[in-house]
Amino acid sequence: MNDELEFHFGGRKFYPVSVKFFNTYAKNLSRLTGDGLQRSRETLAQIYGYRNVFELQKALEEEYIPGPFEDEINYENADVEAIQDALNTRNALALHIILERGQAFYANGAPAPNLFQVSVLELFSSPKSHLQAFRSLQIPKTTSKERMQERRKYLPCIDADEPMQAKVPVGKVTDSIMEVEESVHFSQPPLKKEPPAVVVTHKRRKQILKPSE
Repeated sequence: MNDELEFHFGGRKFYPVSVKFFNTYAKNLSRLTGDGLQRSRETLAQIYGYRNVFELQKALEEEYIPGPFEDEINYENADVEAIQDALNTRNALALHIILERGQAFYANGAPAPNLFQVSVLELFSSPKSHLQAFRSLQIPKTTSKERMQERRKYLPCIDADEPMQAKVPVGKVTDSIMEVEESVHFSQPPLKKEPPAVVVTHKRRKQILKPSE
């Protein structure tokens, strides 16, 4: 594994710029998935390699280096194909966590996100790139009340951020989610990211932040 691949995909946890920006990313993830904000925060913490939001917040109380950010990958002298494979694998894992945590919701008929959408959302990019990516998805703006009403169509008995309880047999839930995952992985071609025209240096590797506000 070359240095660039090791730095971005070597198994280290991802550090958001701050708790504030983590919450922004979680809100945008909620807009994509239809899940509640608090549950989306927990989902995103797991996607970033933490057990829960509490563990992530504790990590941000110490000095840390934000990232590593996907939009700062240096493709010069790097194995581009290996990096693209690693990006696709990480996005597929993120999708798996999303589907697993919302399986009752999606099994009851809620529209599930797909691999392309999760990839385009750029959950591992810097705030500027993530916000641009989120806008590109053109998700209709809705109020929290409207999103709650939409969720209740599929799970009428739930509160916004309570654990989801399926009103269908467990086997049916599992089968439904497997169908969703199969349709995603086999109908959606892997997202290929072209190397940037200008090589981006890794100034953020040396930018150590103080505890998050």
